[in-house]
Amino acid sequence: MIYNLAGLLNKSLIIESSVEKTSKIIFALKNFSGDAIFSNRILYNFSNRLKAIIHSYQSISSKRIVWIHNFQSNPEFYCHAEELDQVWKNLLNNAIYAITGEGKIVIELSVVKHEYEYSKIPIDSVSICIQDTGEGIPESLQSKIFQPFFTTKNSGDGSGMGLYLCKKIIEKHNGEIRFKSNEAFTIFDVILPIIDK
Repeated sequence: MIYNLAGLLNKSLIIESSVEKTSKIIFALKNFSGDAIFSNRILYNFSNRLKAIIHSYQSISSKRIVWIHNFQSNPEFYCHAEELDQVWKNLLNNAIYAITGEGKIVIELSVVKHEYEYSKIPIDSVSICIQDTGEGIPESLQSKIFQPFFTTKNSGDGSGMGLYLCKKIIEKHNGEIRFKSNEAFTIFDVILPIIDK
């Protein structure tokens, strides 16, 4: 009976992983087709949305991971909420995967002045910085991580669409994503201009 239950649990985890990968691919196909993604723009409260997502990932991650969040402000602006939620979920999921032993994930939220290509002067922007103390991304692969279907995860663990989708969503919101990584940590920094409507 124990053997059968263990087999059922393993099959359930495989199905759950497959569903997640399929949803990412469908999400990408909708982007390619030019459809409006899921909803119109709504007023997005960054602090509340991030806290809810962090809480859900804390509950499923190992106790060996320490979670720290530092929210210096509580910005709001109009955006496609489900899309931005997908960005934070992808980045946090990658951070969890990168930590093989004990480690920590730090999420920082602040408002900064940032200069964009389309803006002649720096404008108020939201900065979301997600850092993990995992193994890091090898330097030889760093130029490829935003390519579709490219993954640094083991075979069967990733669809290769997560960071590609993140970049597309952020660009759609006129923002930027950048990162730095070595063998001790990885930091992803998302910068989004604050738009009234």
